[in-house]
Amino acid sequence: MLPLLLWVALQSSSGQPVQFANPLRADCTGERNTQSCKSFNELVEAKDDSVLKSINDDSYVCFRSEADVFSIISFHQATSDKFNFPMVSYHLFKDGNIDDFKAAYGKWKKQTDGSFVFEEAKAPPSKEITFKGHATITDDEVTFRYSFENLNSKTTDYGIQIRRSTLRFTERYEAPDSKDKTFTSDSYTGHCVAYPK
Repeated sequence: MLPLLLWVALQSSSGQPVQFANPLRADCTGERNTQSCKSFNELVEAKDDSVLKSINDDSYVCFRSEADVFSIISFHQATSDKFNFPMVSYHLFKDGNIDDFKAAYGKWKKQTDGSFVFEEAKAPPSKEITFKGHATITDDEVTFRYSFENLNSKTTDYGIQIRRSTLRFTERYEAPDSKDKTFTSDSYTGHCVAYPK
């Protein structure tokens, strides 16, 4: 503690204002040195409501390596039988703007080893949220998936899978070709940051 106070005092006495790093900013070095990570930090610094509310929970922010695109998956991790928040949310940001939002409904179930697993369940009627996503959360992985109608009036299936131990992720889009005979697939990879840090 004393070295930190000495450093602050030296910085203050040099006439330069002391700036503290925002603890919510992602570390954009190494494998996360991407435009998508920088866009996320820009939104954090701007106190963007959607981003700050999302990373207030247990969250994974995942940055694509080759594009200015990141995803946030948020949930309340169950730690006891009494606490069972039934929603997982997914936000997709492109070029610094929110592009998509989906939610999944489910229940946390206690396993024989004491851990909790989030499994899909039928959602009750809601006027505020339409549950069109599907999520599974274990101690090892977080997955979120949903389907949407693409520009060819076909159904595209999207999924993201996050390995919790390494914070690596894979996203996959699959859709039938124009003749409905074969599926085309695009995939993206990258690294995530876990919140709370």
